[in-house]
Amino acid sequence: MQVLRVQHPGHLGMTLAIWVMGFSGIVAQVLLLRELLIVFSGNELSIGIILANWLVLEAAGSFLLGKKIESSRKKLEAYVLVQTIFSFALPLAVYWTRSLRGAIGAVPGEGFGLSVIFYSSLLLLLPVSLPHGALFTFGCRLYAEAHRRPASWAVGRVYLYETLGTIVGGIVLVYFMVPYLHSVRIALIVALLNLAVCPMLLKPFRQGIISVGTSAALVAVGYVLFGRGADQVHRLSVKRQWQCQKVVYYGNSIYGNIAVLEKEGQYTFFSNGVPVVAAPVPDIAFVEEFVHIPMLSHPEPKEVLILSGGAGGVIREVLKHPTVRRIDYAELDPMLLKVVRRFAGPAVRSELDDPRVHVHNMDGRLFVRRSPHEYDLIFIGLRDPSNLQVNRLFTEEFFLSAEGKLGRRGILVLGLPGSLTYISEELRDLNACILKTLEAVYPHIRIIPGDLNLYLTSPSPEVSRVTPSLLASRMRERSLEVSLLTPGYLRYRLHRRWLDWFSTSMEGARGGNNEDFAPLAVFRSLSHWNAIFAPSLRGWFGRLEGIGLGHIFPFLL
Repeated sequence: MQVLRVQHPGHLGMTLAIWVMGFSGIVAQVLLLRELLIVFSGNELSIGIILANWLVLEAAGSFLLGKKIESSRKKLEAYVLVQTIFSFALPLAVYWTRSLRGAIGAVPGEGFGLSVIFYSSLLLLLPVSLPHGALFTFGCRLYAEAHRRPASWAVGRVYLYETLGTIVGGIVLVYFMVPYLHSVRIALIVALLNLAVCPMLLKPFRQGIISVGTSAALVAVGYVLFGRGADQVHRLSVKRQWQCQKVVYYGNSIYGNIAVLEKEGQYTFFSNGVPVVAAPVPDIAFVEEFVHIPMLSHPEPKEVLILSGGAGGVIREVLKHPTVRRIDYAELDPMLLKVVRRFAGPAVRSELDDPRVHVHNMDGRLFVRRSPHEYDLIFIGLRDPSNLQVNRLFTEEFFLSAEGKLGRRGILVLGLPGSLTYISEELRDLNACILKTLEAVYPHIRIIPGDLNLYLTSPSPEVSRVTPSLLASRMRERSLEVSLLTPGYLRYRLHRRWLDWFSTSMEGARGGNNEDFAPLAVFRSLSHWNAIFAPSLRGWFGRLEGIGLGHIFPFLL
């Protein structure tokens, strides 16, 4: 009588497989999250939706697929099969994610509603996170069998090894992969790593179909990875992502993705799918209003601080004022400035290389805290507190810190989304939130309504007394060469009727201070975004503001 021998994986092979599972999970999660944020021009809400889908699919894979495979008679082969599916699904998911805009007919820069973000991310993540979730449940069973112990004994050890793999994966991804490799190559490396473990698990079945198949898959992935295939797939996917526009640069830093599009000599720089710089010709209306109205509101601006968004026009306009002696420019991502220098042209390079300009690659808020200088003007170059990172420059705590760096007649300048035709309820509440926060710190605030509402705040009352004729007089004294800001245009923009209209439009607005640990402006910004791209959910979204931790906590018990 023939005795059926049950084959078990080796101790080392199974331990390595679990470590690779943790390593692969964090790399796949972060990699696909970064790619999806580029497509969705992501904010905190889209990040939450993507992560929620990942966790739900992981749980579904662990509970449903993992339990089903656990009852299989050929557990080891089934585990390897699921690991192989995960290995192929990850690079395919990167490619499909980059193809999403073209598939649904969205042009670059176009926003998405919540339903599109939810369903598309769910479908794109499903073939990756579902099998990965199953690997954990099934890995516990195989690890227990490898050590001839009950499954309850194995769970804690499997979790430990997976966690160690996750920690190593996060470190390797951030410091050794993202800065040097594109996403397709990273996904192929993860696939190769998973497939390389399979032969170690399948030693008892060297002649089986699955063993031969995984070996062939390992060779195929290695050929694509180390040959020209990875770069070819990357270029093709980028072309599909930007729908055949001329992409002259596409790269990643630890802070996000940077893409540069060129058309007829004009370059547009995108950070995580959002346009941030246009060069060599900037948005003239924006840069001239944003820079010169505040600069002319100060009698003699010498020391200027720009927090993000200075390259490509803002610095150049500030330098036109002959009184300026020093500009400190804080930009978090050094790669962005490196790419801007490379493509934006000699005018942009000259502004960054001016001896009066001091570039600091660091967080703007950290720079304000550390800087020993006192400034006549501080410009916040970010226009919408749509995420927690940006919101740190719009909180009461930051405004207090910035107020301590302003001179006696210093001015803090920031802009928020606005309109000269209609201010929606969401846009009204966003502006009211920041205005109330500013009023808690600064005694004098000058508002210049427009498509970008310009806020000039100062400890000095002079900012409120500036007239169009005074601005025009100072403009002549400083011999400014401008395209838009004529004396007539200044009278139009600073006419009293716009401020009266703005004040009337703000009636009934919900206030509330924006603070570090109560980032109300982020929610108001997301409400505004939701009203534009998912208007059917406006009522539901608005009711969320009244929900606090006290309402949620009972459901967590």
